Amino acid sequence: MGDTWITDMSHFDYRDEEVDSIPKSALKLWQYFGEIVAATVRKQPSLPSTGIPCRRRPGRMSCT
Repeated sequence: MGDTWITDMSHFDYRDEEVDSIPKSALKLWQYFGEIVAATVRKQPSLPSTGIPCRRRPGRMSCT
């Protein structure tokens, strides 16, 4: 299952004072995963896409 990520979001649960010590690249990934979770929770079945830019597809087309 290439290009599949299995992530435990509790691993990204940091206290506010710890965030300053986290690398920017990790924060960007944390935000990306959070956007996926939020979009999944609010997505309506009739919508074709989440609207989140894909990290892998050409032109970062939205993932379905």
